[in-house]
Amino acid sequence: MSDYKFSESERVAIWRADGEKCFYCSTPIRYNELQIDQVVPERISANKLEELRPTLPAKFKINSIENWVSCHQGWNIRKSSLVFDTNAILYYIQMATNRAGKVRKTLDEFEIGRENDRLLSALTVRIEQGHLSRAVVLSGLGNLEKPAQMQIDPWVIAFGTNFLDPLPVDAPDCDPELSDWLLQRIERDLTATGAVFRRVDDERSGETVSIRFAFWILDLDRVKANIDFCWDVLAIQRYSELFEGSSDDLFDRAVMSRYHEIAYDAPDDPIGISACPACGSKRLKHSTFATEKDTYYSAKCLECGHLSSSC
Repeated sequence: MSDYKFSESERVAIWRADGEKCFYCSTPIRYNELQIDQVVPERISANKLEELRPTLPAKFKINSIENWVSCHQGWNIRKSSLVFDTNAILYYIQMATNRAGKVRKTLDEFEIGRENDRLLSALTVRIEQGHLSRAVVLSGLGNLEKPAQMQIDPWVIAFGTNFLDPLPVDAPDCDPELSDWLLQRIERDLTATGAVFRRVDDERSGETVSIRFAFWILDLDRVKANIDFCWDVLAIQRYSELFEGSSDDLFDRAVMSRYHEIAYDAPDDPIGISACPACGSKRLKHSTFATEKDTYYSAKCLECGHLSSSC
């Protein structure tokens, strides 16, 4: 058992670089069954490590991506603190070194996601605290030159229920109410992380529930830490690995959803607008108009006259 605490980003990067298989026996591994092993064990004796030093790479470290590999529980238990013979160590370390570039690429992608998440969170806080107006943000974004077309391939994370954890006393007793309740909670928890995401699909069997979300802004470690009871991460893949075609439509809906959470959060307002989308003013006149089929809501800005409506 390693004393080092692997981050979710490190686990995913190693797992994907190893082809989502056990490094030693090539058995496919589901993400929720993944264990990370150190080829040269962390608890190797100092004397044995010094004995191996001449055969190891010059800058070798126990806790580095060149020494971390994916494995399933059976292999990890059998190996434990076993030290391979010198030839085996050199072979495995070389294999791990050869795919180190893939690991770093994935880690870099996750770091960009974390930076984007921090920027978005900071922007949200400044707006909430009144240090920055929505109008200024919208104006600044509007002045940006349109970038070249980007091909965005979001991460898709599959979550599955794990009922080893006890449910709260206020949880529904049976389906479909229980499944609805669980799905609402995980969406709430993901929203609280500041991620930009959209539900792709979900599946309910009456005994288990699974759901997949596409993420464009993602701090994986924050997401994993913030997920409530009952949910395990089952798989993490790129959208293009699962689906044909573009994710642009999902992306547009995810952005609009996050945009409204930041700029127009108004829980007591049925139209969901507390500030004018045109000028940012909070001086709004709300109106309701009912017909035989629908009820219409509107919000008119008293500063610029912009009218927003919904039903």
